[in-house]
Amino acid sequence: MSLGPLKWEMSPADRVVIMGLLRLLDPENVLEIGCNEGGCTGWLCRHAAHVYAVDVVNKIGCLKAKYDNLQIFHMSSRQAFEIFRKNKTGFDLVIVDGDHSAAGAAFDLENAMALGKIILLHDVYNPDCRAGYEAALDKASRGDRYVNLNFTQGSVHPDGLWGGLGLIISGVDPGPLAASANSYDYFRFYQDEMSRRRQSPLKRIAGKIKRFVKG
Repeated sequence: MSLGPLKWEMSPADRVVIMGLLRLLDPENVLEIGCNEGGCTGWLCRHAAHVYAVDVVNKIGCLKAKYDNLQIFHMSSRQAFEIFRKNKTGFDLVIVDGDHSAAGAAFDLENAMALGKIILLHDVYNPDCRAGYEAALDKASRGDRYVNLNFTQGSVHPDGLWGGLGLIISGVDPGPLAASANSYDYFRFYQDEMSRRRQSPLKRIAGKIKRFVKG
C-alpha cells in the first residue's frame, strides 16, 4: 500500500500516525492548514465526512473532482479562520502545517485550539515552528488539555531540522498521560547536535582544550 496518492512531504512515521488516527477517529470534520500537493489531503478525504483544506497556493484542484467531501479554501489561514468562526464550524481533527514562521505557527495553533478537539502539529522540530507552537501554548488558558510536542521525532535535513508531529487533545485530564509526554526531548538533542555541527573543527578543538584545562 502506498503511503500517499500524491506527493506527501512527511516522513513515513508521521504518515502512519495520521493514517492510524483517521481509522480510529472516523472524524466528521477535518481541517488541514497547509496542504501543498495534497498527499495528506487525499487520505483525509478517504476517511472523513468533510475535509476543509486551506492553502495560499492551490495545488490540489485535481482532488476536487475525485472527492465530493472536499472543500478547498484558496486563501490565508487568517481569512479561513474568520469564515470558520463566523459559521461556527468546529473540527474533530486539525492538522497544522501552514506558515512555518514563528508568528504564523503561533497564529495557526491559537485558532486551531479554539475550534479543534484533536490537533496535530507538523514540523515541531523546526526551530521557528517550535517557537511559535510553544508561544501559543504559553499564551493559552490553562485547562484540560493533553500536550506532547514530541509525539513523533523529526530529523536533521541539509537545510536544518524538520518533521516530527506534536499532539494536542482538548477536553481531557492530562494527568495520566503527562508523565510520559516530553519525557525525553529529542528536539533539544537535535538542536544541540546542529549547533555542534556548525562549529568549525578549530572551535571544537579549542573547546575540548578549555574543558581539559578546567577539569
